[in-house]
Amino acid sequence: MRAATTKQKELLANVKLRPADETFDKERTLDLGGGVKARLLWFGGAHTKGDELTFVEPDKTLISGDVVQNKVVPNIFRDGGTPSSWIAVLGQVEKLGALHVLPDHSAIGDGSLIRQEKAFITYLRLQREELCIDVTGQFHPMLVAFAFWKSQAFPFCAPSAFHEAYNSITGAPFVKA
Repeated sequence: MRAATTKQKELLANVKLRPADETFDKERTLDLGGGVKARLLWFGGAHTKGDELTFVEPDKTLISGDVVQNKVVPNIFRDGGTPSSWIAVLGQVEKLGALHVLPDHSAIGDGSLIRQEKAFITYLRLQREELCIDVTGQFHPMLVAFAFWKSQAFPFCAPSAFHEAYNSITGAPFVKA
């Protein structure tokens, strides 16, 4: 969890959280009326251990949260996520047959975003040693990003995330050459 600012702490000092009205383990279907249903889904940890997806039927729209993005490099190593678990979750998401994907940090796209995200994370996993340094001295998988999105802007991640990723995947600390 991010460190709260003094102002945020002050504003939240007297807030009382209440339990959720409804909960679910793997899936819950909500009838929204008019033949529209929203399936709340949890396939396991991807970005975090609490990644929930919402699949709206009958129009096959996936509200993907952090699980599927549109040409934004995923921040994999968070609370509960690994490349392997994220790839497994995306395998389940593919089976939904989404026609529309609404990510939370990038542009809306079609169902092909799911396949692209899975391919990208798989490629990251396979090319884990291909880390490089940008002009600011930050580590990131730039070569991987260029292979997928040659002309797209590349969002940067914190160097510690890449050290953590490298260590988690290889079992060895990252050593700058």
